[in-house]
Amino acid sequence: MLFRPYRTDLPPAAGGRGREIAAYDLFLNLLLSGFAEFTGRPVRQGTAQLLILVNRIAFLMDDEFERRIGRESVHFDDLATAANVERAIADLRAYLGSTCDPSRCDLIRQALRQTVDTEYRRYATSIENRRAAPSVDDLLEDAGVDCGAVMRQLAEITGLFQGVDAPKAALDDFCALGLACRFADDLRDWQKDSETGAGNILLSTLARHPNEARRLTDAQKPRTRMNEKQWCRLCPTAFAEFTRLYEEHYARIRSKTLRIAADLMMEPGRSGHRATADGVTAARA
Repeated sequence: MLFRPYRTDLPPAAGGRGREIAAYDLFLNLLLSGFAEFTGRPVRQGTAQLLILVNRIAFLMDDEFERRIGRESVHFDDLATAANVERAIADLRAYLGSTCDPSRCDLIRQALRQTVDTEYRRYATSIENRRAAPSVDDLLEDAGVDCGAVMRQLAEITGLFQGVDAPKAALDDFCALGLACRFADDLRDWQKDSETGAGNILLSTLARHPNEARRLTDAQKPRTRMNEKQWCRLCPTAFAEFTRLYEEHYARIRSKTLRIAADLMMEPGRSGHRATADGVTAARA
């Protein structure tokens, strides 16, 4: 994976260090293998490149959303005018034009637009109308129409790119994986989210336990590396609640391969690695 097998002939984009890109491409490989478990046949060549381009748009849109929320319009068509998002959308259109017949291109575009008109609009409206700090339940609902919907769509367009409808079991598993990945992001990003005020399931769970929250604050003065062992030592109740919620979503993933993908995403946070950028930097690359 260090040779970046899915980056051949793709237009370059900023972001992503070598090992991050390798881990991200490994994650994509697991997604394709997991999809193949449900269909019983391998995916066509070029599918991973398509997913890279779609994900690149999603992560860049998320960056633009976070930059604009509360200050400028976050309507999708306005976000899409950002220069880097425009380039990413143009790259996707060019790739589809070179790999699919017009009817298949139209189906994929319609699927992407459908998600924008339903899930994205619902998510953006919820965030814009929120007047108080989100609860754990609020954040789980957000994750369903954000991370879950994005991953479900990857399964949908993977099927369309093959010329078939994705099996419902695959759609459900990919959605569950997306929710599990939200927990992985929040475990890795907790310190950055604490500084920026971004919604974080782990931090919202911790807010229910003030004594444990104070212990975490004290531990950060000497810069304690918060791996899984330290979370269990300093914040046992909050971390147990967070872990239980994660395991509930993880249990909904039936594919063994997609469970490995979830494990891969969870490992940096469990080991105490801190995020240097929102989400997976390599997803923007």
